[in-house]
Amino acid sequence: MPQLRVALAQVNPVFLRLKKGKIILRSGDEVNQDHLRLIGLIAAEEKTSTRRIPGLLFIWATLGLLFFFFWRLNALAKTGGINRPRLNFVSGVTLIASALLYRLALFLYPLVFQNMAFTVPVDGNVLVYAIPFAVGALIIAFLFDLQSAVVFSFLNAVVGAFACDWDFQVLLYVLAGNLAAAFGIEFYQRLKRSSILKASFFWLLPVNILATLLFSLSREDASWLATAFAVLMGILAALLAAFVANFMIPLWEVIFKLVTDLKLVEITNLNLPCFREMLEKAPGTYHHSQMVASLAEAAAQELELSPLLVRAMALYHDIGKVDNPQFFTENQ
Repeated sequence: MPQLRVALAQVNPVFLRLKKGKIILRSGDEVNQDHLRLIGLIAAEEKTSTRRIPGLLFIWATLGLLFFFFWRLNALAKTGGINRPRLNFVSGVTLIASALLYRLALFLYPLVFQNMAFTVPVDGNVLVYAIPFAVGALIIAFLFDLQSAVVFSFLNAVVGAFACDWDFQVLLYVLAGNLAAAFGIEFYQRLKRSSILKASFFWLLPVNILATLLFSLSREDASWLATAFAVLMGILAALLAAFVANFMIPLWEVIFKLVTDLKLVEITNLNLPCFREMLEKAPGTYHHSQMVASLAEAAAQELELSPLLVRAMALYHDIGKVDNPQFFTENQ
């Protein structure tokens, strides 16, 4: 028996590669030993492959479970801010768009580096660090809130690891970068689009540099050139994430009809033509609306509501009086 095990260990496995649509036997052909051997191998492969759970089914089950907890968190904790009713749908679309972006990057990056004028003698797997994994987290954090972005970061880490053949380092890299982007948006708030750039440069970029540096130095064949190239890929990923997120956020606002804090700041600007017209034609209504807006904003802060949303509603609640201002006592 031990001799049989030794003999089996010395036998190299044989892999057969068949082209799609290849005809093995036709009706009336003479069957020989090679045909029988090939049919036996195909039958054995079919038998073993049916016992395994398909990878795609496993991915859908994992994402479905995570999305269930995401939905329950949204229902119980009331996350999502102003756009809470659209949180689940927008997050799902953003996750799918992110997965497509990852696959596109994995397809294009090797082609680009193979056709460059100079060659970099480093491992091609390092190119995954240049994928802008933080795009989705930046979008969700800017459109919704921190809690939604944190949950999305875990979902996105699973998708990113799956896209890169279940690399555990990639999972950690995606999760750390996404959390950094989400907390960066929360730190700089959502009142200006520059907060996306600040979160990418001052939060995401250092995390990418640190992660790629640690992963490169932990390799046995680490070299300074390979480490520098990996860090450069992390920097490229942070820059691309900021660029793509800045492009996609206005598009998402229009497609899904989302109201962001930045939009509320824009429509409550007292220099808008509608407020100027109110000041000229109905000055009493104008000052009344400002007083109501100040009181409503203070009340919203005490009640932990959205002060910007309440202020916007208060400023516009009497906008119709501009058509006939003298009919109302405050303008007489």
